[in-house]
Amino acid sequence: MFTERLASSTRGLYFTARFEGVWRLRVSSRRQSQPDQAARSLLTCTAANVAARTPITHLSTAQAEINASLGRLGAPGAEIAVHDASATVTVEPETLRQARHHEQLVREQELADATQERELRRLQRFRDTVLTDPGAAMSYWFMQHPDQLDEGVYDKITHLITKISEHDPSMSWLHVARILDAFIRDLDVADKQALLKLLSDEMVRFGNKRMADEVASHLPENQ
Repeated sequence: MFTERLASSTRGLYFTARFEGVWRLRVSSRRQSQPDQAARSLLTCTAANVAARTPITHLSTAQAEINASLGRLGAPGAEIAVHDASATVTVEPETLRQARHHEQLVREQELADATQERELRRLQRFRDTVLTDPGAAMSYWFMQHPDQLDEGVYDKITHLITKISEHDPSMSWLHVARILDAFIRDLDVADKQALLKLLSDEMVRFGNKRMADEVASHLPENQ
């Protein structure tokens, strides 16, 4: 009879195993001069292999699987004949309390991570489908605030999109749009028409005939 500490799969925490059994050196073997130590090593290693893959909180599972493994040690051909080997496996109450507390913290963290991941995916979808399109952003705002359709709504939404774009490099088109708007606003009618013609021609040159036709439709000769 002897007792050993066995490392569990929970890092830093150990089972305590109290072994009992009968063993003897087989008559056919002459190489083993320390049968008691050899038997102890065999029992300990067998149990340790099971314990190493078992969480510390799974006490009954550890004992059942260890004893099942010990019951198979009397195989023919082994140097040591082991009979009726068994182990009583225990865990210190404080160790068990710490392990269960740790498992609870892990579960809570995993739940928090999963919740955060869902929120981030939701935010990404919202950004990609709403905030990248001013029209969609306005429609979304109107849908969420139907009771606030007053004269200042457009300015509020424009301000919101502007603030978002300042912190989102992927929305740099808003900066370009503002520059173009300021530039075009100061042009007279003839210059605006010339700019439309130039833009239409460049779109054709870059292979976008459909958009070029849409722009050209606003020229006087096409109206």
